[in-house]
Amino acid sequence: MNILIAGANGTTGKQIIGELSKNPQMTVYGMIRKEEQAQTIKELGGHPILADL
Repeated sequence: MNILIAGANGTTGKQIIGELSKNPQMTVYGMIRKEEQAQTIKELGGHPILADL
């Protein structure tokens, strides 16, 4: 299952990515606005997507 978390760099977004990425059946993508936020998303187990709604 693929899941996209908008606002991934916020407190709630980080918590959601951390929890969902523990499930091997889920691929979690975190939408971020700045390239420098990508490492944080990777450390949580997510895949960063650079975009802005």
